[in-house]
Amino acid sequence: LTFGIFELDASTGELRKEGRLVRLRHQPVSVLRLLLERAGELVTRREITEALWPDDVDVDVEQGLNHCMKEIRAALGDRPDSPRFVQTLPRRGYRFLVEVHCSGWETGSPGLDAPGPAPAPVSTVAAEAKADPDPDADPGLGDGRFE
Repeated sequence: LTFGIFELDASTGELRKEGRLVRLRHQPVSVLRLLLERAGELVTRREITEALWPDDVDVDVEQGLNHCMKEIRAALGDRPDSPRFVQTLPRRGYRFLVEVHCSGWETGSPGLDAPGPAPAPVSTVAAEAKADPDPDADPGLGDGRFE
């Protein structure tokens, strides 16, 4: 998934800026991936918290989500008061503002006429993977640590 000068490798959870690795922990990577998959759309705070934290987890999810967003913005060099990448919709959620490219197609670009059949959006692919999980697959996106 590429956007601007950034690239997120969804299989490893690595974020790169102009080819250089940008440190980002596992949960912020998961939030960023969700935003990228739905570029241009509102992703509600509830959708994000449900994707990251199961109901039985005893954490302050609001604080956790706020911390994730701060880390994402720091990694992207973004600011909430003048967003280039992530727009905050107060009390509702977030919207990724930049086109996201993946395998020859784009998200966040309504009205694009692509020749031939349209490829499945990333969010559909992710939903299908969740519906039929591979028991041998690594369930995580990586933890963003350097090796």
